[in-house]
Amino acid sequence: MENKQLVSLITEKVREKKELRNLDEDIIRERVLKYMDENTKAFEKILGYEKKEKAFSSKEFKKAIKELRRYFREIYGVFIEKNYLKIDKFMKKLSEDNSAENHEILLKMHKSTRERLPYYNDIYSKVFSIINIKNKKRIVDLGSGLNPLSYIYMKKYFEPEEYNAVELNAGDCGIIRKYFEIMGIKGKAFNIDLSKEENLKKIPKGDIVFIFKLLDSLETQNYNISYNLFDFLITNNYPCLVVSFPTKTLGGKNRIDICKRKWFEKIIDTYSIKSTSFQVPNEKFYILTK
Repeated sequence: MENKQLVSLITEKVREKKELRNLDEDIIRERVLKYMDENTKAFEKILGYEKKEKAFSSKEFKKAIKELRRYFREIYGVFIEKNYLKIDKFMKKLSEDNSAENHEILLKMHKSTRERLPYYNDIYSKVFSIINIKNKKRIVDLGSGLNPLSYIYMKKYFEPEEYNAVELNAGDCGIIRKYFEIMGIKGKAFNIDLSKEENLKKIPKGDIVFIFKLLDSLETQNYNISYNLFDFLITNNYPCLVVSFPTKTLGGKNRIDICKRKWFEKIIDTYSIKSTSFQVPNEKFYILTK
């Protein structure tokens, strides 16, 4: 078996998990290559088998699939609800009737927006009462997931002239672009991997930056990348950042120790940023302004 063939087979095997089927093959393939570089001895053994069946039944191969699936579940799959694969069908319904009910169906397809759904009015009411929205025109939503679809709630308090979303997965970017088209919103969806420091310069300019439940996921992918992200945003004069963290694990069973976020408070202190916070069930928000 050739190395290239093995990469393709592992990529395909990882994507067999239902919650990962929507994830771009290129994203998985890149991680597979990195994993292989980090575990050369195990993959030399896999490649040494003459028959595929032997290779696939080996403990090294099974371990690779298990660990790669766990990695992608943590950064992507854990947020995907069961009916997400039917999202195109429901986007079509939204194009025919952009009611609040049809918005809710879509927002329930992603765990973060599902949890946030009962509180969107409260969240946006507080955010835009704290922020001085005068001269604020552009929103940038980093690691957006389906959050741009909450525009129906946000517009009661603030209607940006432009809404730009940044998302890891190209397929999800396509959903956001379709939503902007349906709702007549001026905006774009940028397919950017924010865990890579060199990609930070690709973040579009904005006046208000949403960073909802993103930082823990970024840290899983690249330890300390959050410091680079904040350094970029603050030194490049993004005037207002709205950051959120989960206060409970997904599903709400266990509380997350607030002491684990001391690193974030250090960032605030480092840049002497004005910080205001509030909380809704399962999520704490920080509004950071210069």
